[in-house]
Amino acid sequence: MIDRRRLANLIEVGLALVVAFSAGQLAARTPSSPKPGAVDVGFTQDMAVHHEQAVLMANLAQSRGGPAVAELADAILINQSQEIGMMRGWLKLWGKPAADPTPMAWMSLVPSTTMSMSMPGMASPDELTRLSTLGGKHFDVLFLQLMIRHHLGGLEMCQYARDHAKLSVVRNAATAEAVEQIEDLGELQALLKADGGVPIRQH
Repeated sequence: MIDRRRLANLIEVGLALVVAFSAGQLAARTPSSPKPGAVDVGFTQDMAVHHEQAVLMANLAQSRGGPAVAELADAILINQSQEIGMMRGWLKLWGKPAADPTPMAWMSLVPSTTMSMSMPGMASPDELTRLSTLGGKHFDVLFLQLMIRHHLGGLEMCQYARDHAKLSVVRNAATAEAVEQIEDLGELQALLKADGGVPIRQH
């Protein structure tokens, strides 16, 4: 049974998705706007997928995390759900599929020595399964470790799109998302330190 706080949160997320979807369409629909380039489309597709995993982990934190982690997870859930709605709106407007047939190909200019073609920072299925079995402080530590790594990967993607996207609306969104990721990272790292945990390697 869903408690009243959880139900209110889900309603807020649903409304945010609708509003952000509409805003995303309006922001990208200008008479003289150029067509999106490979970076615009690839970033939008892959960042939406990247955000979906953060939303999944944040949802788990609602029932399994401690108060401080659950509160931060609420903010991540709302913010990244809004951004998913915005990016799905752009893709619909552009006539592009929601999924990237060649994930991360848009970051091909990054040297192969520092960037693999896998999506950076994503948790593995085994890590997500383990997270879903934990509770209390054990959950908090692993959640924070995974979310820090996840945000670092997302930051890398945002910074690349900020510098290489063709459309100003995408560059501006990537810049804003990078700032948001940096702000979240400060809180995530402080909570992890308070719990006695240490960051895990990014992959």
